[in-house]
Amino acid sequence: MKKISIDGVMMNDPRMTEEEIDLEIPNCYTVPQYLATERLGICGACDRFIKTLKVCRECTCFMPFKTRMGYTECPLGKW
Repeated sequence: MKKISIDGVMMNDPRMTEEEIDLEIPNCYTVPQYLATERLGICGACDRFIKTLKVCRECTCFMPFKTRMGYTECPLGKW
């Protein structure tokens, strides 16, 4: 796994490709791609979203992964 520096601290790069995300989530737990894209768009417009890391400051989740899951929700009630 690639290492990156965030505020001077070296850590594993949390970014995953869409293909890696698809391999991690069983199909029975995912939402259709159009819904995941819609959810991620809502996150992208939120001031609590860290765009460079694609992480939510409220729940600290990696949002390209979380928005694909059928049983998750936004902690702010946006989706």
